[in-house]
Amino acid sequence: MALIGNTATLRVEFSNESGFRYDVQEVTLTIYDERKRAILTVPQADLEQQGVGVFQYDYVVPEGATPYYYEFSGVFEGKWLTGRRPLLREWTQGV
Repeated sequence: MALIGNTATLRVEFSNESGFRYDVQEVTLTIYDERKRAILTVPQADLEQQGVGVFQYDYVVPEGATPYYYEFSGVFEGKWLTGRRPLLREWTQGV
């Protein structure tokens, strides 16, 4: 879980089961609220590229109790690749 107010690094690695990394283009990050409405879209130019097929983005976790979802998508050889994950938020960390 991500603590509200902290910075969470959202990361993706576009790769296959063998670990081959895809050199994707037109990468975007989209963050959705609990109703799956897009609340933020980040273009590739604003993402930090860590290597072939690896991107990340630092996101300050907003207040709220419901989960957000983030999605990275991009194009490789004319085909779209997409991955989604929940971003669970909490006000304080449990002990």
